[in-house]
Amino acid sequence: MRPKNGKYAALEINNEIHSVYEYCLAAGLTHDEIAEKARPLLQPIRVEVGKKYLLMILKISLCCLALSYTLSSDTISRSILTQGRYFMFKILEFWDWTEIYSETCLLGNPYYNDEHSYVVDCQACEDVFDVDFLNSTTTEEMSQNYIQKNIPVIVRNAMTDWPIMNETFTIRNLTDEFFFLEDDVCMFQSNLKIKNHRKLFELLSKHEAEKWYAHLLRRFYSRPYFMPPTVQMTESNWLFMSAFYNGKKFKKIDPMPSITVMWVAQVWGTNQIQFKPKKPCHKTCNVLEDTLEEGELVLYNPAVWSFGYLPDDETENLALAAGGFSHFS
Repeated sequence: MRPKNGKYAALEINNEIHSVYEYCLAAGLTHDEIAEKARPLLQPIRVEVGKKYLLMILKISLCCLALSYTLSSDTISRSILTQGRYFMFKILEFWDWTEIYSETCLLGNPYYNDEHSYVVDCQACEDVFDVDFLNSTTTEEMSQNYIQKNIPVIVRNAMTDWPIMNETFTIRNLTDEFFFLEDDVCMFQSNLKIKNHRKLFELLSKHEAEKWYAHLLRRFYSRPYFMPPTVQMTESNWLFMSAFYNGKKFKKIDPMPSITVMWVAQVWGTNQIQFKPKKPCHKTCNVLEDTLEEGELVLYNPAVWSFGYLPDDETENLALAAGGFSHFS
């Protein structure tokens, strides 16, 4: 006789119980009478099932509590987000998720329309056809005329006191900055056959034997003087480098959704820049294009505008960028 496994034994017991139930019905007992007489037998089973459900709920609660505690740590949560973004950029060659990055829903709903939520934002840029240039400005002007209205603006004197503009700055400075960086950068993209930033800076410095210490990128710039105190800057930085690059398509910057204020500063060279209004403002506002010259800084809201840049193919180009969020956004 073959041994009975758990599933087979449970099925056999269930069949026997069903046979007893049929026998009791044939004997003239009602369903309620059968249930009452079977209560002492079924009660321990119900208690055991209840314990299993309670234990499962307790385990799920502990997992949620542990996950919540882990994500509440800024260091751990930033590490998870960084690794997540790094993974997403790794799979770009297999799946282009950038097409749905800014979508609020993966599946379209023909009966849903959220444009009314942003109609005020779209009205502000409806009659904007060019990017404003300011030789100088104030926090009040920047806040009231541009940040609160989500209108891009270029400031020409924003970088005059930055160390990166006062020093004799070369690619070597950046090599010192990133070559010895142990952590992975959040995002690395290049038209060269290079997988990470270390390989790039190793190429740039392979003929130099001298080793330098790493420095923070923020050492080279400071908070723009016109930035209102209501804007809180994040820890993320972007670095854009090119040399005589003959590009045809604008390169995009996709910051995190929480960033509502972003600036891009041109250290040297020039970049053609483009602002495309995002949904639902794409039907109301205009596409803006201009040139970002050396020493100029452009400020915009990435929640409203999709930013693209195209380096000049006749010069070396270097630009820095940083983001934050405003209580007005």
